[in-house]
Amino acid sequence: MLKIDGGLMERYLRAEMAMGFRGEKWEKFLRSRVAWLVELEDGTIYAIKRESIETDFCFGESGYDFDEACEAADRARTSESYFRAKNLSGINEKLRLLGERTMDVYGVDGVRREFEPLYISPGDVVDSFFTRRYWYFEEDKVKKLSFDDRRKLLEGYRLVRDDFGKRIDRYLARYGLSKVHAWTYWRDA
Repeated sequence: MLKIDGGLMERYLRAEMAMGFRGEKWEKFLRSRVAWLVELEDGTIYAIKRESIETDFCFGESGYDFDEACEAADRARTSESYFRAKNLSGINEKLRLLGERTMDVYGVDGVRREFEPLYISPGDVVDSFFTRRYWYFEEDKVKKLSFDDRRKLLEGYRLVRDDFGKRIDRYLARYGLSKVHAWTYWRDA
């Protein structure tokens, strides 16, 4: 498990408590959901979510592709590499987006703007799982990531991915694929 800087964690918890998440239960929950904290150049604290290991996989079929859906469900139940790849896909996608130069975003007014993949309100705590407060389109509330901030976030997500990969390996060593639940459903119903 990654060891997060204690001072940074306390600042993060104070900021969350100021937003109304008070009490021991909230503190315990917030600590358990954070895999890593990154402090950006302007003092913004970005919390990278601790991922959960997914064991349920469902595959839709429309009748004509029933065999493919059944094969996919069978692969999910029997392939450790598939299990690992599906569980790491979310973090890998975030790393891919952070590695891209820009991303097209259309604001509320429909005007196309190019922003960095993350939209951060300067000085705030940015939480990768409580995004309701931090995703803005107004230009005065958007901070473009600097090269160093992007590097710090990439490094943080890589640390989290490596740690999560180790957790997946420990899970597979302990349980194998015995707890995987994979099924198909009729998409057109």
